[in-house]
Amino acid sequence: MVGDFMNIVYGGSFNPPTLAHLKIVETLWQHFPEAHIIILPVGNDYRKPELAPFKHRQEMLKLLFKDYLNKITISSLEADVGFKGTVYALDKLKESYDNLAFVVGYDHLQQLDTWIEAKRLLATYPLILIDRNLKLNRALIEEKFKAFDHQFYYLEFDMDVSASKIRENSEQYRHFTTDPVYRYLKKYRLYEE
Repeated sequence: MVGDFMNIVYGGSFNPPTLAHLKIVETLWQHFPEAHIIILPVGNDYRKPELAPFKHRQEMLKLLFKDYLNKITISSLEADVGFKGTVYALDKLKESYDNLAFVVGYDHLQQLDTWIEAKRLLATYPLILIDRNLKLNRALIEEKFKAFDHQFYYLEFDMDVSASKIRENSEQYRHFTTDPVYRYLKKYRLYEE
């Protein structure tokens, strides 16, 4: 059961990290003030176009969360062992952390039932669903997953910031991330053709 104190795993490509990622973590703390957040960036073997090398995304995450490094862990699990599915990563993290919950954004929810070992993932770990701009129809979601043993917690989130926009045009969308992250991606010429 998700309670006031737990470890929340927030996975993603963070390609690059944005103000939305920062705000999601702050929103998690509004609802779960004692939670420790484990940021889980995908490794280099994750199939995603324009994926910056892990070491750069990890450094940008440190810059984005510089004020919170005592309350979060930036995990290198998927860089170390590769992508083997979310449930595998959570099982590995469970060896070091108790009471895990996993954050899922609305954009990934539609395919969740096709994930590796989805049934075990849903039965084993509570999911915190980020309802971005009130796009989730909770009744339809519960209907879709009624055959699965699951625990869903819904958090509303209203911020229209996209990492893909930064990759497309970092100058135009520099306000979608922090200045230190922007300077880092310019220094290393990330997302430039």
